[in-house]
Amino acid sequence: MTTIPEALEIAIQLQRQGNLAQAEQIYRQILQQQPNHPTALNLLGLIAFQVGKFEIAIENISKAIQANPSNSDFYNNLGVVFKKIGKIEEAVDCYRKALSLNPKDASYYYNLGNLLKNQEQLEEAIGCYREALAIKPDHFEAHNNLGLCLRDRGQLVGAITCFQKALELVRIMLKLT
Repeated sequence: MTTIPEALEIAIQLQRQGNLAQAEQIYRQILQQQPNHPTALNLLGLIAFQVGKFEIAIENISKAIQANPSNSDFYNNLGVVFKKIGKIEEAVDCYRKALSLNPKDASYYYNLGNLLKNQEQLEEAIGCYREALAIKPDHFEAHNNLGLCLRDRGQLVGAITCFQKALELVRIMLKLT
């Protein structure tokens, strides 16, 4: 008999391999045994997101948050869904909540920075990208987007420096793969 942690690991591997239907089936079996299992709810929400069922994704990830409100990844995931469907303020709120729970995750700053950049809130976006880079200096997308913000602010020397760093990191990454 498989334990819930073992079943969860199997489902996660299936989901990573793109076997969404099989992964979903296992998550649902877990939820039959533990209806409020936060990880299963969150990952079931991510499958719904992957197949374009955004309202179901929101419902499941929200249930995961209710079951475990201290998990910053759940808020980040909900923010990704909200961003996809154009609910920008809700997405911003989710990213800010994720950051309040875990201020050491570069991806949260990066995601928030992208939303703020798209809303032309450049100063705050610049701050987010700089925070992301303080945590993860090799985040080439953050270097690039910081460069875009600096360019839009007329800070061309800083923008060029960011673009050069992003290009350098991409070159390094391509040599390794």
